[in-house]
Amino acid sequence: MTVTSAATHRYLSNTALYADPSLTEHIDYARWFRQSGRTGTPVVLAPHGGTLEPGTSRLCLAIARRSTCDYWLFESFQDNRSLHVTSSRCDDPVALALCAGTDRALSLHGCVTLPREGVLIGGLDTEFGEIVHAELGTRGFETIDAADHPTLAGRSPRNIVNRTRTGGGVQLELPLSLRDSMRDEPALFESFVDGVVAALRRVWRDGPVTG
Repeated sequence: MTVTSAATHRYLSNTALYADPSLTEHIDYARWFRQSGRTGTPVVLAPHGGTLEPGTSRLCLAIARRSTCDYWLFESFQDNRSLHVTSSRCDDPVALALCAGTDRALSLHGCVTLPREGVLIGGLDTEFGEIVHAELGTRGFETIDAADHPTLAGRSPRNIVNRTRTGGGVQLELPLSLRDSMRDEPALFESFVDGVVAALRRVWRDGPVTG
């Protein structure tokens, strides 16, 4: 996610964005989700999909499809960042309900650069985060602890990924260069998806995770 102050955002909540009469859903933006109703099903989120943080929509759908987890995805179809609502201000009712019904949530974000190529892992669910570190690391991805990058750490309790029953989730920040590589290299994309699905399998032992 690009870090900007609240004052620079046109919409301070999803509710405000949806209420704007100048916007039309499925033309300017879209919301996609799966709400299976299975108790405790983990949730995969991409709050800034489409043109906002390119590549995160595709990753969200691939991980959710392969893992059978629930998901929520917001996509912008505009060529600017005006539809960016920060994760701590996300109040979409479906996203809130999905997170409130599970112990485990994972969100996918895009940042422009990191000090070194890798996946920044943050959020308040440290146990799940360590599992994601391990599964991606075994597949050759460098993982970076978000503790040293507070603006991207996803540690606000109001961040949508942390609005779970346990008060924690995992936030992944992927630099543009890595997202571009995954777009151009199918094997790299599949390896990343496999790693995240493997991590979900380890924390959702009673769920029908396949793949």
